[in-house]
Amino acid sequence: MAHRLLLPLPPAFSPPDSDVEEYSVFTYDDHNADVEHPTLKAYMDQLSAFLCKTRLIQYHPEDFFLIFLLHERKEATGEVEVLKHPDGSVVREEEVTYMRDLCGAFTTLMSDNNTLMVELHAMIRDGPPVGSAACLHSFFLETRALQMNRQRSPRNDAASVTLRTAQDNMPIASPSLASSLPQKGQEGDGLKKRHRRDRVMEAVLGHGMGRKKQHEVVVVRDTIVDLVECCNATQTDCGMLPPDPVETVLNVGEGKGYVSRALALCDGLQVVGLDCNPAHKERAMERVEFLLQGRLGVDVASGESRGRDMLNLMYEPRGHMATVACRVGPCMNWADVLRGHVRLSDGTSLEGCNIFADTIVPGQQEIEEVEAPRSLKGTNDGTKVQCRICCHITRKRAVNTIIRHVRRHLQSDDMNNFSGIPSKETIDGWNRELSVEAFNRKIITAFFTDEVCYKSNATVEDEASAKRTRVGYEGSCFSGGVVREKLRDTLNTYDRLMNVQLPRGTRAEVLLPMRQQKQQSILPLSHLGDGVNETGTPDNVLYQYVHTSLSIVGYDCAPNRHFVITDDGRQKEAFTLLQYHHGVNQMDGKLIDERYVPPAEEAWCMKIAVLLRVIPPVPPRMPIVHVPDLRNVVMMGLHPCGDLGSNVCRLFVESASRGLLLVSCCWHALTNAGFPLSYELQRRGWRTEQLSLLLATQPFDMWSTVSTEGHRESVCVLFYRSLLKLFWSRLRDRWQSLTDTSMAAVHCCPFAEVPHLEPAFLRRIAKIKSTITMEVFYVEVCREYFFDETTTARKPQYTWQPHVCSSCREAQTKYLLSDTNVALAAEIGREFFATHFAPFLGITVLRMWMCHLVETMLLLDRALFLSEMLRRDRRCRGSVVSLVPLFDGAVSPRMYGVLARRIPT
Repeated sequence: MAHRLLLPLPPAFSPPDSDVEEYSVFTYDDHNADVEHPTLKAYMDQLSAFLCKTRLIQYHPEDFFLIFLLHERKEATGEVEVLKHPDGSVVREEEVTYMRDLCGAFTTLMSDNNTLMVELHAMIRDGPPVGSAACLHSFFLETRALQMNRQRSPRNDAASVTLRTAQDNMPIASPSLASSLPQKGQEGDGLKKRHRRDRVMEAVLGHGMGRKKQHEVVVVRDTIVDLVECCNATQTDCGMLPPDPVETVLNVGEGKGYVSRALALCDGLQVVGLDCNPAHKERAMERVEFLLQGRLGVDVASGESRGRDMLNLMYEPRGHMATVACRVGPCMNWADVLRGHVRLSDGTSLEGCNIFADTIVPGQQEIEEVEAPRSLKGTNDGTKVQCRICCHITRKRAVNTIIRHVRRHLQSDDMNNFSGIPSKETIDGWNRELSVEAFNRKIITAFFTDEVCYKSNATVEDEASAKRTRVGYEGSCFSGGVVREKLRDTLNTYDRLMNVQLPRGTRAEVLLPMRQQKQQSILPLSHLGDGVNETGTPDNVLYQYVHTSLSIVGYDCAPNRHFVITDDGRQKEAFTLLQYHHGVNQMDGKLIDERYVPPAEEAWCMKIAVLLRVIPPVPPRMPIVHVPDLRNVVMMGLHPCGDLGSNVCRLFVESASRGLLLVSCCWHALTNAGFPLSYELQRRGWRTEQLSLLLATQPFDMWSTVSTEGHRESVCVLFYRSLLKLFWSRLRDRWQSLTDTSMAAVHCCPFAEVPHLEPAFLRRIAKIKSTITMEVFYVEVCREYFFDETTTARKPQYTWQPHVCSSCREAQTKYLLSDTNVALAAEIGREFFATHFAPFLGITVLRMWMCHLVETMLLLDRALFLSEMLRRDRRCRGSVVSLVPLFDGAVSPRMYGVLARRIPT
């Protein structure tokens, strides 16, 4: 089987035998794995040549005047200043001339700066207007000739479009996927399942996501499901399906787990998230339980909906979710990393081994305990625990409350006065090494005790009596005091009954008291009033118990009542739930003995329901993961920063994982350890110093949507930032001339360097960018980084070198804040804005035109690396790697994803 590489290159660079629309398809086989395709080589040659000759344009706009005014400084001083690129190579004269000609061409485009700004949108989108300098047209045409296809598929089917092969069994889907296609005769059920999955996805998207994140989660979820189906459609050499289908997703750089929850809750996939931030792991269970228990209600949009149609995620099929706090790098020991989080197979071969048998690495049995939510382990799990530090009392099952309580102690100094309490370093170690459930158990054991000591025994007799006395029943047939007395009498009379509290989201079978008119059908309680029907009398009313099911949607701890929705109901009703003592948690509703339950009329008046059994929730699916090769796993990374994206590629190559989806991010954090990866770019000599990584992060599709005024204001801030460097050098020269004529000993230290402007400072400047001038900008910089008797610097450590003495600091600060220099700043701002703003605006436009090409080089490096390594992998008989436009670039700028599929032998 051949190896394929699919790239969205321009049509001019597409091989004639490409069989996928909008993609250039390059095919390799075992005999020519290192063959060099002429069209791919031609594209790489042209892209490399263009990026090399535009290195000065890639520089940050802060360096604009350093380069643009180089010739003027030569003529003024007669000195030859040698400029060097970040990699140490000397800037050639023709590079400077090329940049100056391009920027200077913008000066002749329009008569004034305002007219130029009005035409900016059209210029960014369509290129320079007719009559512009030839160099501008040439530059723009080159960027468009090298631009990759940016048209995404609205069906989110990039995986099946690019990764399918002729040998695949197309209809096959993973048995774990809720999205599997309905069989013949099951179309109706399939529509219902899709409708419920859409409702689940709506609930997931509504939990803490903005528009951008919602778009990304929808696309990534569809693409991962598509990728899993592609991997499971693979046929072996014998024409059989693989014995170990992919049912697990390894989410590297999981973050807050938005995609993980979508895949697990909507599609039944097991998802293991890896993240280096322990705080994300601490709150992982809290976020999941919020979704499981927080989306309960009848769909009012459907007139036929009832309680049985309620979206209750605890009773929907779902996959297991695990979060592992660890740093990700090459050569991971997957058995150690995943142990305690998922079920692992310790075999390295499938021969004679049933992968669904209990062949589990020792220590995995504890995972079975957490398949059901902790709060549903038992209906009577009301055990209370007390904090060892502050004596706070809470229920043991309220794990999220306990974790938040402990976090508050960790963030304060409360632990200093208590011995036997683990340190924060110890707790961080637990967080890294233990699963979420084991970590929670450790925290509860360390910080809480089961020996609860109430402050006043006189006010609280005991826990059981306190539960029974905290009862109030508004809206019943009796007043509150009478109800409390009646309930107390009922519990005393029927001594085998006790109050029970069930968590939100629990479903249960109950005996529900109903009232009906004789010779009429039984009506739910919500359809009847609290009193007797107007036309009836107590003699023609019948009370009886009905065996039904309901869902708990809330709990009022003051009157000890549950808010429920019955399967046939549409509105909330309030009931007190009673259950048998001594572990008896089930009773046959057909054999009701009046000795054990109160009369139906009394129960109806007091709104009492008798609990028969708690319906167990659907346990999450926990398929076995094969270690150490991960051969039944697909990997994904949504926006892993910098080198982490490169490490995801390395992890995929090292393992036998069947599929990969990688959407890279934060190119500015990339180092030479993460670029270049591919042999193709290594042999061309590329390094991070030869590219502007910051330019690769720019939102190419968003530039044309920014308002004219907004763009002008942003460019003005950049203009004054660049001018500040030039102005600072003039201040240094003026300071030097002043100190040369002075014999004061305080002028012994070098002049302060221009401050590095911190992001927090730039955010404050952005708030006043509509009225910014050079004078205002200079004063704000001095106030931020320098101080005198009336001002205090917030961050002086960013300005002064340690060897600068205090007297020089004082003298230089006074000099910088002098009225003369402030006036000079205003003067140079007006002068340069009038003469150089158009060329400066020009370089921002040039950078917009070409920013996508810098990112293209970085994306191609990762795609080429995966293709090169998979072609040499003896564990697979074929592979497919594709670079695809996934997102809408106007919503999510990092719109490309790298897809890879390993076809095992």
